[in-house]
Amino acid sequence: MSLPNPTLTFYRLADVTPASSNIQGLLDAIHGADYTTDYRARTLASTHQWTKARYQNAGTTEAVYFAAPSGTPMTLTPKIIFAGAAAGSPTMYVDTILASALHVGINKNSGAFNAWTAALPFTSGQFSGFTRVGPTAINSTATTVRIYVSEEIIILDIWSSPTAHYPVIVGAIVEAHTQDTSSAMETDERLYGAVTQGSGGALSSAFLSTANTFFDHSTSNNAQHAYIFQPNTSSIYACGRDVLLQTAAAVGGEVDPTNAHIGRAITFARSNATGNQGGAALGRLREVYFLGAVQGAQTRYSGSGGSRADLFHVIGTNSGAADDAFAIKAYP
Repeated sequence: MSLPNPTLTFYRLADVTPASSNIQGLLDAIHGADYTTDYRARTLASTHQWTKARYQNAGTTEAVYFAAPSGTPMTLTPKIIFAGAAAGSPTMYVDTILASALHVGINKNSGAFNAWTAALPFTSGQFSGFTRVGPTAINSTATTVRIYVSEEIIILDIWSSPTAHYPVIVGAIVEAHTQDTSSAMETDERLYGAVTQGSGGALSSAFLSTANTFFDHSTSNNAQHAYIFQPNTSSIYACGRDVLLQTAAAVGGEVDPTNAHIGRAITFARSNATGNQGGAALGRLREVYFLGAVQGAQTRYSGSGGSRADLFHVIGTNSGAADDAFAIKAYP
């Protein structure tokens, strides 16, 4: 293999809602989603079908985890895990554990599931540690969980009201700039990590042009985080969008001559300080683009009926009106 990485496409799954207003209800909703068909009742390509499993303690779900699709080019055996419970002391990255809240982590070179509270939840390999996805307020029967799956990344958009969105991006999220498997990327030519909103507040209505918001990394306990594994190690690089992408002029809603949004690629760099990613350039966030002021929680498409083709999915601050948003490339 060689750069560039394969272009990813995302299926949008049918929305799910918790059956109970607690962390178990939220985890069961994530597990209960259908990962074989999309929101249009189309069967997912085998390249996009992640294998789900859950851990239950005395019948209560405490973790939901995913293995990559069969035949994946990700040779580091990544596994993604969402977890939470009223009590537990798992390995954390920056945050402390928040009782009864949703957390996410990623493991590379994974073995079999061990325990979500173990230093290595998948027995072997390297674990990122957990970060918070959102507050306990999203543990509600009024919450919507929208899941997007690609060949190498899973994205969740969780919202409890039209203006309270908590997105999370996790998997082989970054394509390196440099073809160097010793220090610039893993041996399978990818960079694994996550971007999370955290429990301190919902996605900011000004995140496109405001530093220390989503796509940035904060050292604060309950805030947003972005990170990747340092290649070939268990160490973590705090990172996020390059500081050059933190102004309205840099990330505004650009359109082409037909007035169509073009989307701006998001480059990642290492973090110098909270909300400041001015360090070494790491790579490009894969098939995730700054969009501009667009209504969130929608899919843009062309054609109709049997000729319909999805173009991109929108994830934003507001699912009821135009506001700051980003887009992900859709499976047609």
